[in-house]
Amino acid sequence: MKVPARPGPHRRCAGLTAAGATVALLVTGCGAIADLKADRTSAATSTTTVSSGVVSTAPVTSTLVAAPGDYSALLMDATELPSVGEPFVMDAPVLNPNDVKGVVAAYRTESGSATIGDTIALLDDPTQVAGAATKIVDSFLQTEVKGEPAASPIGTGGTVIAGTSPDGTRAATALIFTEQNAVVTLMFDNRPGDLTPIPPDFVESAGRLQLDALRAALPAVTAASPSAGAAKVTVGGVAQPATGPVVCSTTEGKFSITVGEPGAGVVIGLEGDGSAVHHIEFGTVDGVDLRFTEGVPDNTAGAVKDGKHYDITGSATGTDPAGAPVTKPFEIDVTCP
Repeated sequence: MKVPARPGPHRRCAGLTAAGATVALLVTGCGAIADLKADRTSAATSTTTVSSGVVSTAPVTSTLVAAPGDYSALLMDATELPSVGEPFVMDAPVLNPNDVKGVVAAYRTESGSATIGDTIALLDDPTQVAGAATKIVDSFLQTEVKGEPAASPIGTGGTVIAGTSPDGTRAATALIFTEQNAVVTLMFDNRPGDLTPIPPDFVESAGRLQLDALRAALPAVTAASPSAGAAKVTVGGVAQPATGPVVCSTTEGKFSITVGEPGAGVVIGLEGDGSAVHHIEFGTVDGVDLRFTEGVPDNTAGAVKDGKHYDITGSATGTDPAGAPVTKPFEIDVTCP
């Protein structure tokens, strides 16, 4: 990696989307963080789009909203990066971008002639990391790096793409790998006009440094992770099972809360400010497929929001096995993560 002097840092953004059957996690980052408050709303688009390197992949079914957490301990130490003629420094990391678990950091030479964009996403479901990594590789091949993917010894399922930027104006290399429930992308860039290949041993050394930092800090970070939310569901005066995660999500402008495991929990569609409740799916309660639907006779519901807590009350209807209509009162106390 050649380090010629040039005025100002080269800024580059890198992001990822990990979409599952019921949960989509989005982490966006900026290589040399130009604007920490940039509005990253592309996670709910209907096609794969790239804007300033931020990748959005559809379809999106929900976004897991994480409680605040400091994941900066997962990042590699800039002072331990191999020398490229001048030291690297790390800009202030961005924690939980878009309110999703993870951290983004930008490493750059002091002259700003070379950058490394580091994005770490933490998924609640470790089984999703392989699929997330595959989506990133596919997206980067189309939009970030012109090159051939090759296996990397770094992490699990490590993949390296060495080549140039899509416009062919600079050398670029991407390294993608996973570790436990974490997905990591490292984006290496030369300055525009510099096509000197980024040394593979430098990429591997930096990747190894990030992997070691991740392995050392991940157990403590995972143990200290905030609660995944809490909920209590009562129907007809009887407490209902409310085990499993609480997922609060916004998809295509529609806010919803899911309590419990996908397919077996309670799904609530409402306004994020609690001003209106649109629908609630309770599943089967005492043999009755019970639900609330806004505008249906005998269906009533209201919500009171206090911070991240929602108190939702009303009545839901269904039909028993004999075909008789059933109406039951309900109360849901739920706190988003």
